[in-house]
Amino acid sequence: GNNQVSFRNTLLQFTIQHNNDKLIMTKQMQHKLASVIANISKRQVPQQWPTFVSDLISLSSYGSDQYGKTALLNITVLTFSSLLEDCLVSDFQHGMPIQRKQEIVSSIRENFKTILQFAYGVIYEYATQVMSNKQEDFIQQYLNSAESLVNNTVNMLISLITLSDNPNEICSYSHNNVDFIHMIIQCISLPSFQEVSCLFLQAISANVNVLEYGVLCRMLVQLPQCSLVTTSVSEYSEQ
Repeated sequence: GNNQVSFRNTLLQFTIQHNNDKLIMTKQMQHKLASVIANISKRQVPQQWPTFVSDLISLSSYGSDQYGKTALLNITVLTFSSLLEDCLVSDFQHGMPIQRKQEIVSSIRENFKTILQFAYGVIYEYATQVMSNKQEDFIQQYLNSAESLVNNTVNMLISLITLSDNPNEICSYSHNNVDFIHMIIQCISLPSFQEVSCLFLQAISANVNVLEYGVLCRMLVQLPQCSLVTTSVSEYSEQ
């Protein structure tokens, strides 16, 4: 009811107000806030919270500085991830009621392109920064936050692929004229992104039939030592 909406608004205001306070907005706090927001969304989306997706995505616009923006983006990504994962859980004892899951999944699918655009934008911006790593103010703390954010966002996309009713859209999407699949392949060259990037490509190859065999071959050439990638290519070539 009104109390739940009031609590939600107060929580979001607190998150925005303290976005760049490094003593409060620690990684642990970001995870806790995302968990609470996700729990609220499970009860309120979409009936009592029709603007859930746009509210979450707009959070980062309130970032007071780079630290604050990264923290708010991470909270958004972790919230989406938690909600998506709960929708994928088939454990009736601990999971949400089937009707609630269906309502939330339907809402996510309606906003699929918006969430996709948001996630790709985050990965493009932060992965590019980590790969170039030429900024003078690119301190180690920020580098770690950027790496963590990219990994969390790719993990969110893996869940989104599974829930998608049009997975081909993920494959054909590009950001700033950069094909997303090729950008993920570039990410594989960085140790901090290698594991999650390979898992993403595995999910793509399992769910999308239009992924070019040539792209996977190129990936294999770049990383012959990566067993995850080798498995994906061999499975794909047998189809």
